[in-house]
Amino acid sequence: MCASRDCPTLRYFLDLPYADIACILDLPDTTVKSRLHTALGLLRVAWERQRDTPPVERDKEFRRSAMAQRKIVAR
Repeated sequence: MCASRDCPTLRYFLDLPYADIACILDLPDTTVKSRLHTALGLLRVAWERQRDTPPVERDKEFRRSAMAQRKIVAR
C-alpha cells in the first residue's frame, strides 16, 4: 500500500479504528491521527483546485495524469 494512502484507506474504506490501524502499520496512534489529518488536508486542497478549474482544463489535466501513469507502469 502507498504510504500516503495507507491510513486513509484503512480508516475510511475499511472503517478500522485508530488503534487497529496503528497495530497493522506498526505506528503510534498519534502518527495515525497525524497522517489522517494531513491526508484530509491534501484532499481538501485537491477538491478546491478541482472545483475551481473549468471542466475543459480538468479533462486535460486528467489525460496528462493518465498518460504519466501509463508511462510509469510501462517501465
